[in-house]
Amino acid sequence: MDYVQGHNPIGECYMTGVGFNPVYNPHDRESAHTKKQWLGPRPGILVFGPGGSGSGVSVPAVNELARERKYIDNLGSIQWSEFTVYQSLCFPSAVYPVLGQGGKFDERIDPFSLQQK
Repeated sequence: MDYVQGHNPIGECYMTGVGFNPVYNPHDRESAHTKKQWLGPRPGILVFGPGGSGSGVSVPAVNELARERKYIDNLGSIQWSEFTVYQSLCFPSAVYPVLGQGGKFDERIDPFSLQQK
């Protein structure tokens, strides 16, 4: 979780809308709309991050960088700015129980329970 939030070699937060150096150009159609409205990208998107082949123009050339520094926050560089539903859901599923201070499941207050109360 620390790595995703910016504790990495380039100090990039790979989630939109949080951190000191967040991603601004995720490959997401809804974010393209919100950016046109000057609202920024849709918050909570966790992009792929570093790695990849380094196609695209950048200064310095991405292919000359170490693997963990190969990242461009560019909408056209899909290999870094794209995301998957699984990738975007795994982080919150790990964090929410911590934020909710754990606890035990109580079926009596479960609104989706099929049992009669």
